[in-house]
Amino acid sequence: MTCRQAEPLLARAADGTLDAERNRALARHVDGCADCRSALEMQRTMREVLSARPEAPVPLGFAALALRQTGHDARGEAERDRRF
Repeated sequence: MTCRQAEPLLARAADGTLDAERNRALARHVDGCADCRSALEMQRTMREVLSARPEAPVPLGFAALALRQTGHDARGEAERDRRF
């Protein structure tokens, strides 16, 4: 396995969702590659940090605000559709 092949597998390996065959191949690569070993450790650390954060409540109206800011206001689109 090359570093380029390993890179997209690192996050899945860190969170334990990588299948056994790919996990073994990645482990062999990481054993001999300091850069990928470091990247995998960083992924594991980030997962731990993010998992430890408390859940924050989503403010009322958040989805509507996000849709409006991205130009996907569902109510506005429905009103435009009625006009045509």
